[in-house]
Amino acid sequence: MEQFSEKLKKILLKFLMLDTPKFSKIILKKEVAENICEFAKQLHPKEFVAIIEGKVKDEQLRITDLYYQEFVSSYHSASFSNFLPSVASGIGTVHSHPSSNTKPSNADLFFFSKKGLIHFIIGFPYTEENIVCYDFNGNELVFSINS
Repeated sequence: MEQFSEKLKKILLKFLMLDTPKFSKIILKKEVAENICEFAKQLHPKEFVAIIEGKVKDEQLRITDLYYQEFVSSYHSASFSNFLPSVASGIGTVHSHPSSNTKPSNADLFFFSKKGLIHFIIGFPYTEENIVCYDFNGNELVFSINS
């Protein structure tokens, strides 16, 4: 019974974001940045959304991969058909804006508050220079793109 209660405690802490990993630097893997750009270009003029995978080590959050899952897309929004909370290493999301505006909308801010620690928005013309990172409150964060 004690093992079950420890598992439940860990799940609740993660769900309530009380075990939030601490980091002072965000590094987006170059290959992931390239995939974000390519996927946004392929779906243009519609939006796309994906889950970003990352881990914190030595106070650096390294974004290492993307998880694509079924989503609904339009010219004004993109949302997951079913958000799979079981993606344990999913740390946030990325989505595109078909305009060059990378500022989060009110709908984005609501989504951010429910789905992870950090979020990327890429705007048209979908280059690495058009990727912006935000925390779950919509505050812009500095990040770098490295191999």
